[in-house]
Parts: sequence; structure tokens; C-alpha cells
Amino acid sequence: MVSDDFHENYPLINIFQGWKTILPYLATPERTMKYLFLSIFLFNFSLCVGQPKVRPSFEIKKATDPIHLDGVMDEKSWESAAIIDELWQQFPYDTSKARARTEFRATYDDNFIYVSAIAYHNRPGGYVISSLRRDFRGPGLDGLAVIFDTFQDVTNGFFFGMNPEGVQREGLISNGYINRDDLDLSWDNKWYNAAKMY
Repeated sequence: MVSDDFHENYPLINIFQGWKTILPYLATPERTMKYLFLSIFLFNFSLCVGQPKVRPSFEIKKATDPIHLDGVMDEKSWESAAIIDELWQQFPYDTSKARARTEFRATYDDNFIYVSAIAYHNRPGGYVISSLRRDFRGPGLDGLAVIFDTFQDVTNGFFFGMNPEGVQREGLISNGYINRDDLDLSWDNKWYNAAKMY
């Protein structure tokens, strides 16, 4: 039987020290039902809200004709390529859907992987381009990037990006790109790109 001074002898912090302490507190049917309901509610809430985002997946088809890097997607291979357009922001929060519409497509041949994108400009005025130097950095710049998560760990990857003028930047991502230092732009690789503004 729980004494009347139970709460004085066992402050709430001490209730969770072990089952011998918490069971007498839950011994009454009213408390048992209340905590059973609370447990079921929290479990269901975690199932609804706590689910991770489903990672997008798509099939990349082999190119049926030669791809020309000119910023124009007029090859037949792009017509049959899957469109990826339900994207998420990376910065400032990676839990929000992208504000600007962008459509990505991908294909490959015996030598290369090709990625194309149509990025729709959703702000009045020109593009924000602070530098024409390779591996540019800066806040609020316009550009797009593709990250190859070859380890499939959502933490490390190979980053390839460009701005609307076609200036390249590439790097290695670690630690999920949580901090600015998690993108190492000292890694340089040879790759090809083209950009066209409409």
C-alpha cells in the first residue's frame, strides 16, 4: 500500500529510478488507465510524426542517343528520363520543401552519368552570383548541386554544383553537411557541365 507521504519521500525525479519505485505509484486503476492512454497516444504520435522522410528513388535509363553538353535538353534520351521534382531544401533547414521549382533528370552511357536540371527562377530581378571563381562559396547564392551518396549513409557523399553562369564547384561531404566545414572544396575532379539561362 502506498502511504500518503509517498510524494514527499519520492520526488518526481526519483520516480524513474527503477520499477520498484514507479510501480506503487501506478498501482491504482485510474492511474494505470491514464498512463496506458498516455503511452498509446505517445506511441501513435511517434508513428505519425516521427517517421523519417522517404528518400526519393528513381530509375536511370541508359541514353538512346549521344548527349551534348550545351545546356539544352533536346536529345530523345531526356524525354524518357524520370523527372525528380519533389525536392527538399538543404539550407537553412533540411526539413522544408524547396521553395523554387526544380526538375532533375538523369541518364548514362558507357562513359558518363548525365544529370540535367531546369531551375525555375521565382524571385524578381537577376540571379545572385558573387563570384566566377571555381569552388565559390557564399550565403544566398543561386545555383544547384547534385550529391552522390555512394555510401548510402545520408552522411558522406560527392558534391557537384554550379551557378547559373556554369561556374563549377565540387567537394566531399562528411558529417551530413551540418556545418560549413563539412563540405571540403579542396577535392578537385575533372567533370563537364554547361548552363543556359532562358
